[in-house]
Amino acid sequence: GLTFDWALLGAPLGSARRISLPGYPFARERIWVSGDLQLPPPVQGLGEARLHPLLQRNVSDLTQQKFTSVFSGQEFFLRDHRVHEHKVLPGVAYLEMAREAVSRSLGDQALAGAVSLCHLVWSQPLTLSEQDQAPVTLEVQINAVDAHRLTFAILQQQTQALCCQGEAQWRQEPMEPLASLASLLARINGPCLDAEALYRQFDSVGIHYGPNHRTVRELHSSGGQLLAQIQCR
Repeated sequence: GLTFDWALLGAPLGSARRISLPGYPFARERIWVSGDLQLPPPVQGLGEARLHPLLQRNVSDLTQQKFTSVFSGQEFFLRDHRVHEHKVLPGVAYLEMAREAVSRSLGDQALAGAVSLCHLVWSQPLTLSEQDQAPVTLEVQINAVDAHRLTFAILQQQTQALCCQGEAQWRQEPMEPLASLASLLARINGPCLDAEALYRQFDSVGIHYGPNHRTVRELHSSGGQLLAQIQCR
């Protein structure tokens, strides 16, 4: 007795036909699915609004400021950053996670000054292989030291392995003026390595960058200093 809108199925109006059910009884056979049904593990945060590509959820409670991010290994910054065929989260990603977590923890206070990161330690990288099917959750923990300093720690939630830690300082004084590019080029005037030669050297030692990570166009070096020309994608 249900009035159904057949147009929802793409059927022309009036094209549906009503048919009678067969008069004989259906076969009384039960057919069960055999074996274990393997379903992929659910990825947390799928479909949810994310705070930031690297800092997805705020899970803070009354005891601590905490944020989490779930990575499947299919993200471009993991897929295109490999060391000996293992996907490795780039070191700078931890810094962006920490900066964003600290800024969100400070709230409006962060807008009135600048946040700098210091005393950085990378303890253990997050790595995934092609065989890894389960997503990995990173947790960022923020703790206040005083009114102007906070500490951060980034851990793998499943194992509590420490990946990166450091300190964040908030200051109200203005930032230092930017250095002149011309003066930097005059000072760092040693050999110049182009992109092709640079990434060929990386490949030779087992560090493989995919297209999304090949952003360095030139690399200048002199007296223990490096100056890179980077083209953002």
